Amino acid sequence: MDGAHIGLLFGLDMLKRHQMCIDLKRNVLAVGEESIEFLPEHQIPKTEMEGLTPPMAATPSASSSQTPQQPQPQPEQKHSEEAVKAVMDLGVSREHAIHLLDAANGDVNVAASMIFS
Repeated sequence: MDGAHIGLLFGLDMLKRHQMCIDLKRNVLAVGEESIEFLPEHQIPKTEMEGLTPPMAATPSASSSQTPQQPQPQPEQKHSEEAVKAVMDLGVSREHAIHLLDAANGDVNVAASMIFS
């Protein structure tokens, strides 16, 4: 496994199924007798990070002479209630869960991993 370039995200269910162990002391994912080092954030290719970064909030304008903006109508639900609840079960608010799912393009496993990163 040394030198292998693996573009894969394991959910906790997969870690358990394959009896993998996250060893933070050694900074590796242990699979049986093998171990895979975790990449430092600066070594993750930019193309991999683009889909995981939350959208940047718009900066407020410097001019205070503008009239206050009308509140935006609530967008329709993009994610299933089941997906939102699954992320909320990890201890985040509904709003934060929806934000994470937006950033993860609806992938519950990616949203969950963003909580712990």
